[in-house]
Amino acid sequence: MILKQLSSNITKRPLKQEMLDMVLKGSCRIELTQEDWNRPLSKAIPYFVQDHARKLGGLDSAREIQWDKVTLWSLATQLSGIPTVALPIGDLYQPQATAEWGAPEVNVSALSTCEVRYLADHNDQYCSAKDTIALVENFPPNFLPWSTPVYSDLNFMLLGVAISNMTGKSMSTIYRTSVFDHLHMQSTIDSHPTDSAGIARSIIVGAPEENFLAEPVITTPSGGILSTISDLQKLGMGILNSTLLPSEITRKWMMPVSHTSSLSYSIGAPWEIHRFVHPGSGKVTDMYTKLGDSGFYGGALVVIPEYGAGFAFLNAGTDRNRAMKAFKVLDFITSNILPALERQAVTEAKKNFVGSYEYSGENLNVTIDVAINASTPTNVNSDLVLG
Repeated sequence: MILKQLSSNITKRPLKQEMLDMVLKGSCRIELTQEDWNRPLSKAIPYFVQDHARKLGGLDSAREIQWDKVTLWSLATQLSGIPTVALPIGDLYQPQATAEWGAPEVNVSALSTCEVRYLADHNDQYCSAKDTIALVENFPPNFLPWSTPVYSDLNFMLLGVAISNMTGKSMSTIYRTSVFDHLHMQSTIDSHPTDSAGIARSIIVGAPEENFLAEPVITTPSGGILSTISDLQKLGMGILNSTLLPSEITRKWMMPVSHTSSLSYSIGAPWEIHRFVHPGSGKVTDMYTKLGDSGFYGGALVVIPEYGAGFAFLNAGTDRNRAMKAFKVLDFITSNILPALERQAVTEAKKNFVGSYEYSGENLNVTIDVAINASTPTNVNSDLVLG
């Protein structure tokens, strides 16, 4: 498997990365029932229960979020329609640049508790679930629930709050007991190391307090996890082999839920599904990806069920063009690996299936000839002759 090959000679040093909303979804698959997935937030999180009761009969759907229509499944599939807010403090990261561009000054009195705290001390990025919920309440929805997929980190933040509330477990406990321990992901953690040995074996770029040591907590379900290539390989293999879930549940999970305006891009739960078109044959192969990028760090996990393969990629750097360069690396890997996998699939199909198959019975003779179509070698053709 590519996942295994890529990790075989790479050091097991933790690198902060931002794709673990997929781990959240996998954890939820284990912890939640089908009934739980269809539960609206107005019945899953106490604040929204009270808010829904308060607004009964007087809700403006254009200006206020319908929490009784936003279910856990809509959060996981990016179909909730809730605002696209990167972080509770996302709009405050560059106040000086905002002033230079001529934007209005921030009205501190209108900010949430965590935002005020961050303005006073940029190293204080803690934001409680209560503060985050209070913040999102100030925004109108992007769309009505179930209208169209729109990415929002808040989907995964609220999904984390909901599952913690429903199970009575912290996200740290859920990650560890539902995923990490079962897959032996011993180098994956949901908070930065505090011991000297842990810090020494970590890859830290730029000022540590700006990115590596930042702990907003509420964002952990959306990507606040430190991991290694080796552990991501274990995660990818665990998905492909249905290690944590029954195979039929895995197959159900590895499916598109909605589509975007691009023919080459669909949405899963929480997959970003890129549709690769093979040159020459025009065949389409779906890649189930989870990408993430924040500050100086980025990462990707790609799973390709059709081939039982995939790859993982982590990157870090202070270069302003780091993310763009990382995407070019991913494009290079994809454009070379997928055609190679397809050629291997053709070779194996030829070895395992090409030939003549005959059956003779009392009143029936059947011959089936199976061959590779030379003009489109990805197709295995068969001819049936009855006699």
